[in-house]
Amino acid sequence: SLLDGGTIQITGTIGDQTYNIGSAYTILADNLNTDVTMTVDAADIEGNDSFVEDASITFSADVTDKAGNSTSGTAGDAILVVDQFKPVDLGIDAIGVRVILGQTVAVPGYLNTTNDIILIDVAFDGTDNSLYNTGTAEGGTIEVFARPEGQAIWVGISGGAQDISTTDKDANKKEFSIQKTVLFDADGDGNDPGFEDIDTENVKVEFQAQVTDLAGNMTEQEISEHTMLVDEVLISEVVLSYEPAFVNGTATGVIVTATMLEPTHGWNNTNELDLEDEQKLDDILHINIDYAGEITLDVDAPMVPLGLEEFTDEDDDGVYDDGELFTDLDGDGVWDAGDSTVWTYTFDIPDDEDNAGSPPFWVVGTDRAGNPITGITGDPETEVQENTTGLVIDMVDPEITFTYDNTTTGSANLGTAGDVILVVATWVDENIEENLTEDNIPQVTATFSDATTDVQDNTGFESATVWNYRFTLPEDPASDGSVTFSSSGSDAAQNS
Repeated sequence: SLLDGGTIQITGTIGDQTYNIGSAYTILADNLNTDVTMTVDAADIEGNDSFVEDASITFSADVTDKAGNSTSGTAGDAILVVDQFKPVDLGIDAIGVRVILGQTVAVPGYLNTTNDIILIDVAFDGTDNSLYNTGTAEGGTIEVFARPEGQAIWVGISGGAQDISTTDKDANKKEFSIQKTVLFDADGDGNDPGFEDIDTENVKVEFQAQVTDLAGNMTEQEISEHTMLVDEVLISEVVLSYEPAFVNGTATGVIVTATMLEPTHGWNNTNELDLEDEQKLDDILHINIDYAGEITLDVDAPMVPLGLEEFTDEDDDGVYDDGELFTDLDGDGVWDAGDSTVWTYTFDIPDDEDNAGSPPFWVVGTDRAGNPITGITGDPETEVQENTTGLVIDMVDPEITFTYDNTTTGSANLGTAGDVILVVATWVDENIEENLTEDNIPQVTATFSDATTDVQDNTGFESATVWNYRFTLPEDPASDGSVTFSSSGSDAAQNS
């Protein structure tokens, strides 16, 4: 056959210009009556002066036998799309967490112990046919990567490259739902580098996506401006204090203070369906009080950050500045998370007698990452909130009993002018000891039958609630008769 030893030359036609693409193929005897597969690359197609960017190329072939007779083929039905443009980098649009009402505390930029699913939206141009071909219902792919800040290696967390769908095309983004455990341990063999101490250390995580079109052009996006701080370290200490610590049923303006080792925003009160980047003004710590009285309502009330007389953000910028009142605990010039380690609540004591005792107090809220503050556990090993029963409500007036001893004659209840009487005053009240300090011991008054009085300070004590007083009986006969001893004082709760 004359074809044996002939050639096949692929050609390309752009407009009215036809040019050879690549080298001619020499026909072998084995090729006769069979298909011949030839390969060309981008350099072959573009390596000619007739090539024009973005032009449509019609492919054909010239078959020449060994005698030099040539036949030009007709254009085939196959279409080759030459696409060497990478997808536009539109970045990661948003990073958040899945919200389950009543279970999830969602704080922008944080991953806490209540979160299990990370939501990542990767943006792309839905009008780019190379990313999704409506005619063939084929799409490119997107893969999401993450790494702890400071680590060099990016780890895939999206389960490989995921296809772009028609739904993604219409939304101009692809949404990913990624298990938190995958972020920490993508290959399932133990926490990845940077996440080894996630229980005790916070980790800032960076994200990046790779977008690949149908032609295989891949864009490795810039590192996203959206990061996530993984904070699963719970508040380890909440110390409650009270001023005053002993009160009666008439006490007003009592202050309970909660002091924590780290800032809190009280995000537990956030409406998770309407999150904002800044702290919402009603996202504040709450105090709970469980009074003993059957008719007294228990308390669930908002606390106020230390130093804020009015919890009002006048310029609505999410921080307290421009003359707004606050105590700047962290010294950065604005009221922010660093100033929310101390909270107060001012209240009046209900006067119902069955409220006597030490009602439990506890705070309800979260740290700034959204980790809930542990409530009262009753277990010293796990208790976080301290001094929860440190307020004493005392409704009982103290009693004072007197005993007498004539130190001159030894008589218990008789004396004459000049005799020295030792009076021992005993205060009977479980809370009196807190108030009977050496600089706060009541005087004792002796009232004689002629209405004259003798007031004496204490001369010593037998115990913290038993004090001694010494009186010398008067010389005036008009004072003869029974002597009445009295005193006035109050216990720590100001009952008197």
